[in-house]
Amino acid sequence: MTKTTQKIPDGWSIKKLEEVCFLIAGNAFNSDDFSEKGIPLIRISDIAENGIVISESTAFLPVSFLRENERFLIKFNDLLISMSGATTGKMGINSFSEPMLLNQRVCIIRAKFILQTYLNQYLFTQKKDILKQSYGGAQPNIGNGDIKKLSILLPPQAEQEKIAEILGAWDSAIEKLTALIAAKRLQKKGMMQKLLTARIRLPGFTGEWQKVKLGDFLKFQTGFPFDSQFFNQDSAGIR
Repeated sequence: MTKTTQKIPDGWSIKKLEEVCFLIAGNAFNSDDFSEKGIPLIRISDIAENGIVISESTAFLPVSFLRENERFLIKFNDLLISMSGATTGKMGINSFSEPMLLNQRVCIIRAKFILQTYLNQYLFTQKKDILKQSYGGAQPNIGNGDIKKLSILLPPQAEQEKIAEILGAWDSAIEKLTALIAAKRLQKKGMMQKLLTARIRLPGFTGEWQKVKLGDFLKFQTGFPFDSQFFNQDSAGIR
């Protein structure tokens, strides 16, 4: 991580994450303590690339758990990273201000002597390097010790703020564009339902539609159950 032959600008430095961040692993809360309401418990399944998703499947813990487990309390803008399983390396930024507790197999990366927004932006660009630290077979894992030793390229505070501000503006623009695309897809879906069922007819078309069976016009062919022992990583193979 941060391996470069480029000369570092004056005032910049390279630090280990453990020097500038707190790394807090989640707690193995007992599922018998889960409740239907209370303090949300953030698990691996609640982390999405664009942040934390609180849904109907989110687990909760009694409010009384908060005092005894303050060290596992997630703060606003904390960066969370999945530490094991199929989602290893998935990162999300907490955009909620209400109290939430962190479950096992998830880690908080919280800024100590640097700007949190800069830290978040930087680590998102280093996801491939973070994944290289994982170990294991079908279910890879990342340890706190692996993350602590990773490096971060650090500009002065004022430059951190400006970089984070510019990249944050791009994030906002992307979010707006994503929302616009989602809205357009819904509009297209509605138009498809109307056009493809003749609920709306285009100008100049008045003829009757026919209902036919797909089998009269299409040929269906299923795949073959190839033995997995012949699978390989050759990207030039037939697909």
